[in-house]
Amino acid sequence: NDIGNFQYGFFTGNGAAVGWNADTAHLVDEGSPGTGSYHLTMIFGGGEFLMELMDIITDEQAFDAAWLDFCRLFNASNADKIARYGISFDSGGFSQLYAKLQCYAGQRLNDTTLKQTAWNIITSNTVGVWPPVTQVGGTDVLNPINEIANLATNDAGALSLSEYAVMAIAPELSPNSFSSMTEEWDQSTIAEYDHTDKKSEEYEIKEHLTMRKKGRNWRKLLWRKTRPYSSINNGNTFDTKDFHIHRATGFIPSEAPLARLPVKFEAWEIALDDAVRSKLQ
Repeated sequence: NDIGNFQYGFFTGNGAAVGWNADTAHLVDEGSPGTGSYHLTMIFGGGEFLMELMDIITDEQAFDAAWLDFCRLFNASNADKIARYGISFDSGGFSQLYAKLQCYAGQRLNDTTLKQTAWNIITSNTVGVWPPVTQVGGTDVLNPINEIANLATNDAGALSLSEYAVMAIAPELSPNSFSSMTEEWDQSTIAEYDHTDKKSEEYEIKEHLTMRKKGRNWRKLLWRKTRPYSSINNGNTFDTKDFHIHRATGFIPSEAPLARLPVKFEAWEIALDDAVRSKLQ
């Protein structure tokens, strides 16, 4: 109830932190609303956790209202923030990563505008979208390798999760470059879809809405269909190799890491062995 009763809800906090009164066992508002960063809590799992939690906890209306306000207003205009809180503030950027929460709020509040805005953010975003694979060689590596140079795991991981969530929550608003899949994934690497089959697309949307009416949660749809959309290659083929994802190890290389450098680098290994034996620090 403490967060729900704070004037600024989830935006409360001096540097995004609130105090704790050990005597009363309550959180304390220490001022400076909207001046902190919420990324470590909301982008890295906190958002998904609260989405799941609020499906279970249905009797904390003040907390739930504060949570929905955060989701719908993080990417909102200053005018919208002033209308709700009486002040304007910078949420902290990364709108593309918070699009998932914005879309979630649109679903909860039955607000198509929120969901469409989330889609617009995803489709127009260029941050964290990396160039194609290139070969890296020379003195940078032991052996030439193919990789996406300078790929940032935070961007790749967090942006992908945001995209997946928006696609799962609002498939009916997906742009023409995306197409819905209806069949269960058989774990094959490649799956193809006929874009001219409008019945399949309409079925997917109908199925999604039916799940909501029956109280089934959108996340079940997301996890059941691990690749509900595709915009890769020519738009009708999905291949994990396009993403350089191994089916067994994911983003982790399929080859075991080197236990020892190649023979031509043996001098370095001997030096390391000597240092270890000498307990050199």
